[in-house]
Amino acid sequence: MMTRIHSTPRRTWATAVLLAVALAACSDATGPLPREGAPDELKFTFSSFGSGVTIVELDDEGVAVTRIPWGYVTGMPIVPVRVVPTAAAWAEFWEAAEQAGLRRWRSEYLAEGVVDGAGWGLRIVTDDAVIDSHGSNAYPDRRGREHEMEMTDDFRAFLEAIGTLAGQDF
Repeated sequence: MMTRIHSTPRRTWATAVLLAVALAACSDATGPLPREGAPDELKFTFSSFGSGVTIVELDDEGVAVTRIPWGYVTGMPIVPVRVVPTAAAWAEFWEAAEQAGLRRWRSEYLAEGVVDGAGWGLRIVTDDAVIDSHGSNAYPDRRGREHEMEMTDDFRAFLEAIGTLAGQDF
């Protein structure tokens, strides 16, 4: 007696595999970004060898920018600069973030074997989205792809947008 094993026809199996690959490649890890207003959480850090660290963080009073200089010594006074972005400034920020492909950014971008250079980190939380992404000498483009050792135009546009929001240059 021969036992017949039921299998998925090749066409159905191939279609399922292609669909799974397409969904994995195109799906966003988050919902849509807002079009206006402040997020629930926002923290962006940017540091580079020899230049120090800049931190942009949402707080109860607006957006605080803290610059910690290279060669910081414990006890040196550091005074954050605070701004209160307008509704128009938030709308411009969200538009720029959308254009930069923020929802597609992966959690990590890392150029292996580089011990100095630049590092960055971003955390944004809204009702529909959580974006946690960081990098070291590697930067995302609008599709979420990694580019090592060269800051992408999309990442530069995001830097400009967050700098404009905070009233600071990066």
